[in-house]
Amino acid sequence: MRQRAEGPPLLDPNELAPFSEEDVPRQLSRCKPGKAPGPDGIPAKVLKTCAMELSPILHSLFSESYPSNTIPTLWKTATIIPVPKKLRPTDLNHYRPVALTLIVMKCLEKLLLHTILPIVSQQLDPLQFAYRAIRGTEDAGPACCTSSSSTWIPQAPSPGSMQ
Repeated sequence: MRQRAEGPPLLDPNELAPFSEEDVPRQLSRCKPGKAPGPDGIPAKVLKTCAMELSPILHSLFSESYPSNTIPTLWKTATIIPVPKKLRPTDLNHYRPVALTLIVMKCLEKLLLHTILPIVSQQLDPLQFAYRAIRGTEDAGPACCTSSSSTWIPQAPSPGSMQ
């Protein structure tokens, strides 16, 4: 059995504040109507239009899933669509796979992200730039140069030392 690598402690779902009933319709209303549906076939437009009607049942499902650390099996499925990389593909290598997941699952993921991000952000290395809001890879260059220049600047010889 593999042991967990050393690092920050795992989050205990019981210690995190669950999302509220108001958070669910707010997240559903952010669904982009043009997005392709997942294997359930439910379009984003339906979730967005019916957000208030669907919110109570989805909040109940989300709230059950959250503390039990379980996700309904269907929510973990995806439809793989081959998307051409080139204008006129002639070979299978000219396609890239795109996974279409359930929009409901994406909503749950966003709600969980907003719940755990404030806690996890405190545990991240200050030099972690990728995949963080207001910190992009463009910020990594100056930070890297600043860090390495303080390490690599040659020191002037002290008086009386041999060179």
